[in-house]
Amino acid sequence: MIRLATIADRQEIINLITDSWTHIDHQDYKIKELDLIKDYFLHQNFDEVLEQQQCYLIIIENKLLAFGAYDKTTNQITHLYVHHQYLNWHFAKKLLTLLEQAAIAAGFLEISVNAYLTSVSFFQNNNYHAIKRHYYEWNNRKIITFFMKKYF
Repeated sequence: MIRLATIADRQEIINLITDSWTHIDHQDYKIKELDLIKDYFLHQNFDEVLEQQQCYLIIIENKLLAFGAYDKTTNQITHLYVHHQYLNWHFAKKLLTLLEQAAIAAGFLEISVNAYLTSVSFFQNNNYHAIKRHYYEWNNRKIITFFMKKYF
């Protein structure tokens, strides 16, 4: 089942995301970088994300398997996570389609994402183009992402 996320889903979503970062291939990020990314995420105001963005969940048998969020004020995908045991079930593609449809419905002819290294190839396979390398500053360290765009 795919449905909109609510504040009541907050803790399950946070658990999904932190679990996702726990199972990342260490070729893309070192353990210290992964800890930094998790810390950065946990310090975000996640209630604000759920209240102000279009957020979707995929739930099967009462288990949260995937989460995606789109911010129409910035026209950007802000979150796209799939439970590590379900990566090959095409849940990310299903959510990506919904997030792109939200951008089109808002009148945009493009959409962007700051993709972590682990997801760059996924976005490239879905017709996103890397525009530039991007860095987040957190606790005096840099987190590397790629700013990517897709044109409709």
